[in-house]
Amino acid sequence: MEEGQISVLLGHNGAGKSTIMNMLTGMLAADAGDCYIYGHSIRNELRAVRQEIGYCPQHNVLWPELTCEEHLNFFASIKGLDGEARDTAITTMLRAVDLEEKRHYRSSALSGGQKRKLCVAMAFVGGCRLVFLDEPTAGMDVGARRHTWELLQKMSSDHTILLTTHFMDEADLLGHKIAIMSNGSLQCQGSSLFLKSRLGVGYTLVLSVQPNVNPHSLAQGIQNFVPQAELMSAGTGEICFRVPTASLSVLPPLLAELESNGPLWGVNNFTLRKSS
Repeated sequence: MEEGQISVLLGHNGAGKSTIMNMLTGMLAADAGDCYIYGHSIRNELRAVRQEIGYCPQHNVLWPELTCEEHLNFFASIKGLDGEARDTAITTMLRAVDLEEKRHYRSSALSGGQKRKLCVAMAFVGGCRLVFLDEPTAGMDVGARRHTWELLQKMSSDHTILLTTHFMDEADLLGHKIAIMSNGSLQCQGSSLFLKSRLGVGYTLVLSVQPNVNPHSLAQGIQNFVPQAELMSAGTGEICFRVPTASLSVLPPLLAELESNGPLWGVNNFTLRKSS
């Protein structure tokens, strides 16, 4: 991992993402090997390692009788903050996760998404250089997820962040580097652009069509321009084609034809998007 960047572990449920987190924080002992965090071994210097790490676990770890402020005060104190520095850090993080109005609310009175925000704030409040976030946006609504994405992008300038997710859009947006896991093993790693170019399915052509359009007849017309185009789905008013990256050079004539003569094809409009 590089300082000032967000690294993402992407994988399905059970792929081993949380197990990696648990080993890096010393909650699980590794069978073999070692990892060094700012020069400290997780096998032999775990106490020093933990002082460098802020951690948001997969499941909320909250005390129902404590308020948001009291949670942050506790974790900031563990990391060595006190006095005005601690008070400033608490206020800053409550504002950052949009919980300032909930400062004196007990965690038991928060919604599921708000509890998740509080856990994210607890990971950052101590000012640790390295922050682990295990599925930080799980349980959040769309608006809260986007707010958290903006927060993480901002925080990455001063922290090194490792987060896990099974949302491809989240990994694509946040990850400077993305590692894909399956069955406990690392399958590939690289930037979003690198992974898409090597492993992606290319582009998706989405056509908004008139009700009487025959998908298979339209597919034949599309394939006259792009032989490798593949019909993905055909629903009411919309037909989708997969276009491999290798066919990018022959796309412009097709797009020009749809732009000029789309109504003759039964196409109202179209969009072309890069697959995630």
